[in-house]
Amino acid sequence: MESSKLDKSTIEQQELLARYCRSGEIPNAIEANPERLKHYRRLVYNVINDTLSSAYPIAKSHLGEKEWGVLIASYFKLYPSQEPQVWKMPYGLLEFVTDYPTKIVEEKPFLAELIYFEWLEIELYAEPDLKLESFSSTIKRVNLNPHHRLIQLNYPFHKESVESALTNPKPHYVVLFRNLETFKVEFTEVTLFITQVLESLEENDFQLEHTVTKIASGYNVTDKAVIDTQLKVLFEKLSGLGLFL
Repeated sequence: MESSKLDKSTIEQQELLARYCRSGEIPNAIEANPERLKHYRRLVYNVINDTLSSAYPIAKSHLGEKEWGVLIASYFKLYPSQEPQVWKMPYGLLEFVTDYPTKIVEEKPFLAELIYFEWLEIELYAEPDLKLESFSSTIKRVNLNPHHRLIQLNYPFHKESVESALTNPKPHYVVLFRNLETFKVEFTEVTLFITQVLESLEENDFQLEHTVTKIASGYNVTDKAVIDTQLKVLFEKLSGLGLFL
């Protein structure tokens, strides 16, 4: 049986082609028609630009065509993307704005947070289905939707335009989750207290009443009637959203 592995010269030519696509500078050793190369580079760039534009519409809209084009051109040239799955490729832009110093990122330090928020919607929508527990949630013990992320935003990108959000810098706690009935990604703002409860559920075997009581004690709240009232409100809210299954 013939080997399916590429020979050394083919691999070298592929690497040279990739280098050209990023830089626009034709390597001397590449064995290709220079007139055709520029069309290939344009096609590859357009695929990447279209993919990132679809992934990050809010960031693109805020930057505008000119700045967005500069950002994507820099990403295309400098970032060594190795991701074979198209849906995961946009994550590279998050790494790029986080790790690569560019003028746009220096002028807009909030950009990484905005792109991270948009990326999580993609991640939650496309990640493989996780195993679900079969029991129904009760106030005592909850069946937590495993397709969720808890984040702290410094700007309220989840509910305001970028321009408006930038005028309101303060901690905002947001939970994003895949609605398992509609399969859409939804998000809601929660309090720091609810964030702490959600973060602590797993270590407390998803015992909701115990977790709420434990967290409340850290706020010097020990009155059982007060705790029971807040517990009921929290349970009904998160069950209604689809976080407690």
